[in-house]
Amino acid sequence: MRYLIPLVGIGLLILTPFTACMDFGGGEAEGCNLPDCIGSACDDPCRGVVCPADSNECTQEYCSGGTCRSSAVADRTPCTYDGLEGICVKGVCGEDLCEGVVCEDTDPCVEGTCNYVDGTCEFAPAVCDDHEACTEDTCDPVDGCIFTAVEDGTSCGGTGGICTAGVCVELEYTQDFESLDRMSPNALSEDGWVIFGNVFAADDETYLYGYGAFPAPNGGEGFCAIDTWQGGPEQGDQQLSIYSDYDNFDEQMAGNRVQANTYRERVITVRDVIEAVTLSFDARRGNINDSGDAACIDTPNPPCDSTANAFIRTVDPKAGYAVTNSVEEDTTAIPETWDRYSLSMEIEPGLVDQLLQFGFSATASNFEPSGVFYDNIVVEPAPP
Repeated sequence: MRYLIPLVGIGLLILTPFTACMDFGGGEAEGCNLPDCIGSACDDPCRGVVCPADSNECTQEYCSGGTCRSSAVADRTPCTYDGLEGICVKGVCGEDLCEGVVCEDTDPCVEGTCNYVDGTCEFAPAVCDDHEACTEDTCDPVDGCIFTAVEDGTSCGGTGGICTAGVCVELEYTQDFESLDRMSPNALSEDGWVIFGNVFAADDETYLYGYGAFPAPNGGEGFCAIDTWQGGPEQGDQQLSIYSDYDNFDEQMAGNRVQANTYRERVITVRDVIEAVTLSFDARRGNINDSGDAACIDTPNPPCDSTANAFIRTVDPKAGYAVTNSVEEDTTAIPETWDRYSLSMEIEPGLVDQLLQFGFSATASNFEPSGVFYDNIVVEPAPP
């Protein structure tokens, strides 16, 4: 026969505390080692207090203000009453009145639940939530819960993520250069950018030497600068300009190839192995190989043949910073109008503890022009 155990409200029951220094007739010699403490913790009235359990499975005992108290455990915690299996409800063990009860509604947008206090069904609007910030959660009276992806590029997450195919992808790095102080010589270095120069012979193959790494400058005759008014509506007021190192006067004059790399880097971790890294960016052609530029007109080795690239690289510090992987996007001959570009690299297990670099390079000789503009840079994990 089904029956309901009366639910007696359980308040805070006052119990007799047992302290670590309680006298059992033998003085303090028995049980008087109080826990170690520091500072104000030594004044805690519950320090050393042990609260004995009572006979009620549906309550739990704890110390508060030096006094043992009892409160109800979570409803539906399993318990035993009169030798039968039951559940705790408001601190009392009784029969599970919802056992075998099915609460259904013909409307998929209505959810039914059993009230375990009296065994009756209760109905409420269905909660459609896939716990994904990049979907709109709705309920259809025929199909039930529907989760529709929001527009790609919608902001999400707490660290500058964007929605991609209904999933929030946390970005590793994003920069539109609008918030950087273009008048500061340290604007790019303070944002984590560094530079490294390589010099090749005029054949563009024979490696001569490298120099760096150094904090990235903002302006001057080498590597990089924050430029203005080179973008469209989507690029805003400030852009990144990348060019060769014209401060390396001797090598430029000698006709050797000066490759200027401007990039950010970090250590590859085990977590990176399950992903690929994607670098995406806006870019447009600057003055690179501009036939009307004086340096192209006067070059001793016409025509101008500067090159430009975006890259993702891995380098091994334990092997003299040798490049172990490189993926490049050639930006030498891109249009003078802005467009979007991207490249990806899969991270293999053997790359853990190496350096991951992403950025841009420009190579020139004889002071030939090599400028390319970049903006709206995004680095993010992507499925391999």
